[in-house]
Amino acid sequence: MNKNKMIIIVSLLILILITAGALLVVENPEIMNKIKNISKGENNKQSKNSDNIKKDSKEKVSEKNNEENKEENNKEDKSITIDIGKEAPDFKYKNSNGEEVFLKDLNGKEVSLKDYKGKYLFVNFWATWCEPCREEMPDLNKFYLENRNEIEVLAINIGEEKTLAEEFIQENEYRIPVLLDEESEIASKYGVALIPMSFIIGPDGKIKAINPGVMTYDQMKESLRIVKQ
Repeated sequence: MNKNKMIIIVSLLILILITAGALLVVENPEIMNKIKNISKGENNKQSKNSDNIKKDSKEKVSEKNNEENKEENNKEDKSITIDIGKEAPDFKYKNSNGEEVFLKDLNGKEVSLKDYKGKYLFVNFWATWCEPCREEMPDLNKFYLENRNEIEVLAINIGEEKTLAEEFIQENEYRIPVLLDEESEIASKYGVALIPMSFIIGPDGKIKAINPGVMTYDQMKESLRIVKQ
């Protein structure tokens, strides 16, 4: 047998083996199912990987937007100088979606500093966990009730959920209007480093007095008298 015939015979044998293997796969359902499952598994794996990539991409975009909004709010805060005689910051900031929003009261109504244009306004920053704030609250409530013809009062709760502030106000039967600064954005704009902290804003929208720490009723009255001179 010459070399050429040997090559032809070997080639035929290989072709026969390949054909037999293909027929075995087609005729054997178990083998076919295994092949299908492997293929399906690979497709699912690729699909899950694709979904995960999309999810990660969305989360990264959302995180980036949040960081950009925080940076923008910080830039605005740095541009504001808190001091007597300076313009008081409005009660607005940019949320995580980049939308400009105002603080809301316990009824869900948005409140702007412009709502008090032409009036004196006493702004107090507080929290329910703050013991000095709790001690000051009865005097603040009395000051609000007895001087409403001279000055408006806003108690801005910072860093807490609505339910905490609302329960505290209702349990003690306080009448003071409360705004919710859950992200402490406005407290930051006002440079609040400790609480309680109070500001008196004049009819022109400028800061007339800054009072860090607890104030008694008499001190509140005296502070108002001085700024109105």
